[in-house]
Amino acid sequence: MIRAPPRTRRRPAVILDLAWPSGVQRELTPPVALLIDEPHDVWRAAVGYGFRVFTDPAEVRGYCEDLILTGTVEAGSLDDDIGDS
Repeated sequence: MIRAPPRTRRRPAVILDLAWPSGVQRELTPPVALLIDEPHDVWRAAVGYGFRVFTDPAEVRGYCEDLILTGTVEAGSLDDDIGDS
């Protein structure tokens, strides 16, 4: 379980496998995280921080393709952030 120290009441730090905290296109899309084989507590913490969480790289790729198809972002604008993998 991931918990904040009781006397500080601060949100706990969470280590994510791969994350785009400013979105896959900075400031135009929500924060995105890829979690591979992480416990549910990490997933829940990432969601609590406002991340859209994926558990499979193909899901992230599909999400990016959907952003392009819907016109939310331009195809070339994602290259710097996610590469060609």
